[in-house]
Amino acid sequence: MFNMADVRADFEFQGWSRQSGALSDVREAVRQEGVLIAARGARSSETLLIPHETSAAPRRSMSAVYGLGKQPLHSDGAHLRVPPDVVVLHSALPSLTPTIIWTPPRRGKVRLPMASRHGIFTVRGNGESFLAVANERGKLRFDPVVMSPGDAYARESVTYFENARDSAEIHNWNEPDLLLFIDNRRVLHARNEVVDPDSRNISRLAYQSVAEL
Repeated sequence: MFNMADVRADFEFQGWSRQSGALSDVREAVRQEGVLIAARGARSSETLLIPHETSAAPRRSMSAVYGLGKQPLHSDGAHLRVPPDVVVLHSALPSLTPTIIWTPPRRGKVRLPMASRHGIFTVRGNGESFLAVANERGKLRFDPVVMSPGDAYARESVTYFENARDSAEIHNWNEPDLLLFIDNRRVLHARNEVVDPDSRNISRLAYQSVAEL
C-alpha cells in the first residue's frame, strides 16, 4: 500500500503523485489521516469515467465537446463554487490512453501570466452561473467547456492553457492498480485521444481539504 507521506512530498514538489493501490486503500488512508473529506457539490462517491462519442456523452461534459479526441487541460469540478482540492484517479487494469498533467511554473521569473489573475470568466453549471478568474491567489480553476471568457485577459488565459498542453507530462496507465493523486487547485490535467474506448475505465474520487473549510 502507498504511503500518504510520499503523496504529500510529491504534491509539494510537483502537484501530483503516482502510486500503486486500490480505491479502498485511498479511502482508508484518507479516513486515518482526517485531513480530507468528500468534496461538496460533486459526485464525491466513486465516479466511473467512461469514454463517450459526442452523441452519447452527458450534456456539458468534456466528451460532449471533444468526444474520444484529446481533451484540453482542465481542473475537475471547475463548475462548482468550491472545486475539489484533491482528485484521485484509479485504473484497475492497464490502458493505452494516457492522462497528461501540467504543473505551472512557480519558481524563478517564469510564472503564470497576469491575465490568469484578472481575466473574468462566466462559469456555468449546477443550474447557476457565476463569475470567476482562472487563478485566484494561486488556486486554479479552468475548464473551457463550462467557463466562457468575458474579456481580453480571459481569452489570453485560454490561449496560454491551450499552449501549455504541449509541455504537460504523460502519465501512462501501464500497470494494474495504478493511482494518480492530483492537486486539483494547483495543476491541470487532461486525457489524450482514446485508443482503447471499449476497455478504458478510470475511477475518480474527489476530496476537499478540511483546512480550507
